[in-house]
Amino acid sequence: MTSTTPKPDAKAMRGPEALFKTSTKLEQEGIWLDYGDFRIKISRASSSNKRYRKRLEDKMKPHRRAIANETMNNDLAERLTREVWAEGIVLGWDSPLGDNVMPYKGAPFPFSVDSCKELFEALPDLYLDVREQSQRMALFLEGDEDLDTGN
Repeated sequence: MTSTTPKPDAKAMRGPEALFKTSTKLEQEGIWLDYGDFRIKISRASSSNKRYRKRLEDKMKPHRRAIANETMNNDLAERLTREVWAEGIVLGWDSPLGDNVMPYKGAPFPFSVDSCKELFEALPDLYLDVREQSQRMALFLEGDEDLDTGN
């Protein structure tokens, strides 16, 4: 007895580009991470993000020897990485308080790179979530441009 597996419908098949081709527009212009009472707009942490690459290179350049020798202080490495994310990945935030403003410590907190660094230092779990989400390729897939309307 022979068993035959039906051939898949060619129109229904998805090639690797459906799973792996990212949108340059989303990677650069960003997507919104919705946290309920506030949102944070991020670009993708990838080699295609020139702003991110430049910040990473500038921050790590003075420490190349320590990185190569695996002697870089972990606290310093973490601080530099938070700074790279604040400068090269986070594009802004908003809430019902208005564009580029979110509630923090009971008051309106306007967006700036320095305020983002402050927030990431004070709330390391938020930083870790933003870092993780910015590295998720699936959030930046081509064809998903219309899904992230900002609303």
